[in-house]
Amino acid sequence: MFSDKKKASNIFKYFDDIRVYGDTRNNSDYWLQVGIAATVHDDLDMADKAFKNAYSREKSKRKPNLKKIDNYFSRFEMRKAIEQDDAGEAFATFIRANERLKKQIFLEENRHYPFKTGRYYTDIAAKHFRSWNERQKAQFRREATEIRERARDWNGGQPESRVDVELLIRETTRLLARIGSEGQTKPAAD
Repeated sequence: MFSDKKKASNIFKYFDDIRVYGDTRNNSDYWLQVGIAATVHDDLDMADKAFKNAYSREKSKRKPNLKKIDNYFSRFEMRKAIEQDDAGEAFATFIRANERLKKQIFLEENRHYPFKTGRYYTDIAAKHFRSWNERQKAQFRREATEIRERARDWNGGQPESRVDVELLIRETTRLLARIGSEGQTKPAAD
């Protein structure tokens, strides 16, 4: 019905229109939703501002709950790592997002959602892996292996598997086969 550009414009117009109602601008959930929408529509500058506002509003509460913001902020940072031109900065951004992801991954209230964030590993590797030094490559391999093993553990303890978790396991298995485990990048299998 709408082009992607028009769709994004309509979504952000909606968020601007409702900001004046019910003190929405001071609501962390409002800013979280703006951050999610901006991330999805590749407006990473807007997403960055929205997540800062979401954290600020949530931290001002008597009992802040940062878990859901952390989950989506990790996705934003993974996307940001992909978009960065500097491979070193991309690696640092990836590590921050990955550490936050690992803290959440076994929290019962998050269920399988953090595994969606882990699916960005392949895109990050496609853009930056060859530019990283050997230490960074080795750490990236360890992180990819760990997220895959955590996904396997999580999936094994559930009465039914989740598509997101199964996809993550398959994607990281393929990724690890491509980037190798001994230091050299293997050619991608077609």
